[in-house]
Formats: sequence, structure tokens, C-alpha cells
Amino acid sequence: MNRKPLHLYLSLLYLSLIFCVIFMNFAPAQDVFSPEEAAEIEIRLEQLEARSESLRRELAALKAKNAEKTGPAESLSRQEIDAEIQKEIKKNAWRSGEFRVVPYGMVWTSLVAATGQSSPDDTVMWILPDDMYGKNTCQLTARRSRIGIWMDGPELHVLGGVNTAGKVEIDFMGGINPTHNKPGICLREVYWKMENDCFQFLAGQTKDVISPLDPHTLNYSRMWNAGNLGYFHPQFRFERYFYLGCRTKMELQAALVQLSGNDLPANDFSPGFPTVQGRIGWVIERDWNPYPIRFGISSHYGKQGYTLPVGGEQEIVTWSVNLDLPLPITSRLGFQGELFYGQGLAGVHGGIEQSIDYSGGNGTRNSIHSAGGWGEIWWDITGKLHLAVGYGIDSPNGGDMTACSRLSNSVVYSNLVYDFSDYLRTGIEYSYWRTKYRPGNPGGDFGTASVIEWMWQLNF
Repeated sequence: MNRKPLHLYLSLLYLSLIFCVIFMNFAPAQDVFSPEEAAEIEIRLEQLEARSESLRRELAALKAKNAEKTGPAESLSRQEIDAEIQKEIKKNAWRSGEFRVVPYGMVWTSLVAATGQSSPDDTVMWILPDDMYGKNTCQLTARRSRIGIWMDGPELHVLGGVNTAGKVEIDFMGGINPTHNKPGICLREVYWKMENDCFQFLAGQTKDVISPLDPHTLNYSRMWNAGNLGYFHPQFRFERYFYLGCRTKMELQAALVQLSGNDLPANDFSPGFPTVQGRIGWVIERDWNPYPIRFGISSHYGKQGYTLPVGGEQEIVTWSVNLDLPLPITSRLGFQGELFYGQGLAGVHGGIEQSIDYSGGNGTRNSIHSAGGWGEIWWDITGKLHLAVGYGIDSPNGGDMTACSRLSNSVVYSNLVYDFSDYLRTGIEYSYWRTKYRPGNPGGDFGTASVIEWMWQLNF
């Protein structure tokens, strides 16, 4: 018996009972039943009640059996669950006047084992020469953990109405040669912004406008100095959006940015004006894929100053031209990557951290050109298991270098990440790094290493 006839049959029985009760209570006085007829009606009512109870039991059994196969009838979708989580977050958020403050963070613990010595020791940017530093290493660290707060501000009735928000986020990767149990604080992001559907203005510190993508690598450095440009810098940023039809949006981004020289940080100084960054991008929506196609062209121009121990003050030009392209093929498979070419790129983690040709008083003190990029294929094997495979390279121009030594730096990697829930995940990654040095380098001509990283991450 299927469920629809059962419901219909039960409804008819209930209607029959109700009709009988109504008829008995409101029957005319002259229609009095004989004792035999009354007894027969009472027997029939008892039979109907028994049958009704039996049908109720059968219906309950069918519902329970169906729930075992398909789950509870009132189970929530993933989107509904996320919406409920956001409601709970809003209930538990702190309040400060008209601002809603939401704390968040993650506990990230990694075990990093390598067949060569890297720089730095617990997050790989390049490999030190094998002849001098070729030894196995193993590092266990929790310095990558982060703490932050997100602030939703009041709506401002200017420029057609804008929403306001802010963010403060730190990790523990700062400081000069800190030990693993005495880390230094690193200010990742701190900014305030206002935005609507047509524009955004941001003031503070956040990611650079240029080369906005990041590979899905587990390494903390995200392939800086191995093809991936960009970092977190203080800036004033303005973005303007133009809608070219119902499916295409054009993004114009511009920023004044404070760069610093990562190659000689103790000797750098800021010149008379900030660095300018810009990007033009397009977003194309597709009916059959929830992920849009995005691509952009970006650039930056500025100067970097150095007070050199030998040679006095020196200013060099820093600039780049970059291409970024994330291309989802299906809802579970896609490609992304970036290309760059520029000069004096250490401030944005390019040129293998070499902007100026200088070492111990030697060198031309000219800026160094470099080219490179990275590409990655990602695949969501299931809703919980994710695979990424990629390659990156940074190749400075050897003709610009007489004192600096790192000529190229490349990496190939693959990782698997498993999500136990929205809050807990684990992953393992294998990468092979190869750093080429100028012939005659005292430590050797090459640094190579196989690196295995195992991480656990808890978000809150």
C-alpha cells in the first residue's frame, strides 16, 4: 500500500466518524433507534475505531522506514545550514555602538620535513646551496595560527548609500629569527572600507592590487619568490565596477601603496612618493557553472631607496606587468595561474628577493629584471576531498647580476586536503624545489629539496 491511498483512506474514515457523531447528536427526537439497532451501531463504531488505530500505526511505521532511507523529512540543505550558522554568529557577535564585531581565527599546526635546508626554515621560499647546507631538516610549528576580528559598521547615506566594514588580523610569523615557542606578531590585515554595488574605497593594510590570486599550496609563503607576486601592504585603494550587460562586469582598481625592500630590509628607506598599483579585470557569469570566469591585467610603478653600508644612498625603479586568470572548467575542476615581468621586485616577493645588485660592497647597484609565474589545476574529488597540482618559477635576469647569486627558483607540488567539517581539516603536500645559483657561488651552484608538509587546521 502506498502512502497516498493510505492518507485518503484514513481521511474518509475520519469523515465517516465525524458524520456519525454529528448524526447521533443532532438526529430528530422521533428517529430513536431500537436497542438492537443501537447495539449494532456501537459495534460498528468500535470496529471503525480499531481500524483507524491500526491505520495510524501503519502510517507511523511507513514514515520511520522512509526516514531511514532518505533522512528526516525536515533535514536542511547546506545553504540553509550556513544561513543558520550566520544567524547564530550574529546573535553571539559583540556590539560596540552601531558596530557588530565578530571574532574569528584558526589554529594551524604543521610538520615540515625536507631533504635540504630552506630559507626560511619552516616556510620554504628557496633552497640553500647543497654543498654547504645539504642536510635533512624537520620543523614542527604552530606559528601560522591566526586571530582576527571582523567589524560590520553602520550604513552611510552618502554616494547613494554605502556599507561600512573593517578587519584586523594577525598571525605569529613576524619578528627577527624568532624561536617556535616565542614567535613574533605579524600584522597581516588591518583596514576600513566602504562599498556598494558600484565602487569600493579601502584604507589600511591588505593584499596588493597586482597579481591577486594565490595557489592552493599548504606552504605558508604561497610560492612567494617562486612565481607568485604580491604581499600585504599599507594602502589607499579605490575600485569602480561597470556592468556590461547582465553577465559581465568590468573592475577598475587603483591604489597608493607603501612598499619596503625585502632584500636589504635594514638598509631601505622610502622615497618621496608612494608606489602606484592598478588593475583592470573582467568577471563573466555562466548559467551552467556557479564559478564565473575572471581575468585581469595589473601593473605597478614606484621607487625603492637604500642606504648602503658601502656606497651611500641609492634609488632604484620598481615596476611590473602581470596577468591573472582563474578558469573554472566545471563546478569541481578548474585552472588558475599568473604571469609577471618586471624590475626591482623584492618588495612584492619577486626576483627571488633580489631588487638591487649589491652584496657586501660589491655589485653594480642597478635594479634586477625578473620574469616568471605559476599555474595550478585544482579538483574537488568529493565535497570533502580536494586535490591541487601546480608549478611555479621565478627567473631573474643573470645579465643584471654581478654580486647577487640566485638565478632561478622553481617548485612543483601536489597536495590532498580533507575537510572533516566546515571547521576542521587536514592535508598533506609534497613539493620539489630547485634553486639555481651563479656559477662559482661559494656554497654551490644548486639547492634542491623534496619537502613534505602535514598540517591540521581548526577554524573558529
